[in-house]
Amino acid sequence: MPGVFANLFPLAEWRFPFPPLRRGDLSDITELLTFIVTAAAVSSILTVLAMIVAEKTGLRAKPRSDRWHSKATPLLGGAAIALAFGLALAFGAYASRTMLGIVCAGGLMFFVGLVDDIRPLSPWIKILGQLVAAVILIATGTYVDIYFPYVAIPLSLIWFVGVTNAVNIVDNMDGLAAGMCIIAAFILVLTPPVYGDLQTPIYAAAILGAVLGFLPFNLPPARIFMGDAGSQFLGITLAACAVAGTWRGASNMLVAFAAPVMLFAVPIMDVLFVSVRRKREGRSILEGGTDHISHTLAESGLGQRLTLLVLLLVSTVFAFTVLYSQSSPGLFLIMLCAAIAATAAIAVGLFLFLHRKSKS
Repeated sequence: MPGVFANLFPLAEWRFPFPPLRRGDLSDITELLTFIVTAAAVSSILTVLAMIVAEKTGLRAKPRSDRWHSKATPLLGGAAIALAFGLALAFGAYASRTMLGIVCAGGLMFFVGLVDDIRPLSPWIKILGQLVAAVILIATGTYVDIYFPYVAIPLSLIWFVGVTNAVNIVDNMDGLAAGMCIIAAFILVLTPPVYGDLQTPIYAAAILGAVLGFLPFNLPPARIFMGDAGSQFLGITLAACAVAGTWRGASNMLVAFAAPVMLFAVPIMDVLFVSVRRKREGRSILEGGTDHISHTLAESGLGQRLTLLVLLLVSTVFAFTVLYSQSSPGLFLIMLCAAIAATAAIAVGLFLFLHRKSKS
């Protein structure tokens, strides 16, 4: 397969002349913690500055009928996250073609999202930008690594675009998208040593720190939003990290497919929930609305804070199953069943609430 990808995308087999990062000893753990703490500190400072700039320039998300928030809120949180991520890598990461691709793809999605935050773009223009970012990732060697390259390319495109939109869509309630991205990044920091990946932990640690620094300002009631600039940047970057070698060593093909999906289980379920609901109501999936899983749970009586806690707990259970997907099949099965049971309970609750609401 490498030879086929080299013919299709020459950059996929190209390397910077730098030694790989060592993994597995105490110094590596300290290095990852340094990335996390540094990115978090920088992100916190930049988030405060972003709030000031957004207030002065009037770049705020104003209340609308198709949005959940009820007051004008600054929108430049995504800039703080992206800059903190980039600065953390610039001062500590080894250069590689993988890093080049992830930084370029993330930068493109940040730019597209920022333009959309300032002046809303057509959904098709945003999807075009996501496809270009996905091609950049594939061309620099980040793709769904299976034994069928001509299937891997379209599958990779679907994965990158799908996860980017899933994270963007789940950014519909204070703290929700940021919390889920923290969970996914944390698991990505922990899993690579199991499968021998050398680079993903650095990118994941930088993302983890950047979002951790932003989260306190985004918890309900949010003082700043990440906007499309932040959600699309995080979506494409985390989607890339999830397949950038982390499960290439997985002996089970099902695990190789399932593990990345479980990291984003709740955002993916939200996309499916909204798609089915709007299809039945004759509305477009591409439009905004307050009909997501989070909104429906909050309206059913849980309230915003409890809804946030429930969805983050479900996301955590799904994500932690990834840690045991190869090392402990029995525990993996137990945790997967627990996550499915929790999801089923939420689905039944949502169905009963919507059924009762339609009758009233």
